[in-house]
Amino acid sequence: MVENGMAEFAGWAVASGSEVAYNPVDHIEITEDITLYAVWKAAENEEGSLQETP
Repeated sequence: MVENGMAEFAGWAVASGSEVAYNPVDHIEITEDITLYAVWKAAENEEGSLQETP
């Protein structure tokens, strides 16, 4: 969870708390039931620093 700032969608994980398995632009073929978990990361500004809400 990102606190005191903004978050951006990083992709999908196949287990809660795990790393990204599928990037947002990946095309995947789903042939059976699957549970995916959204992965969020702290958003960065143009200088590469973490953004903070006002």
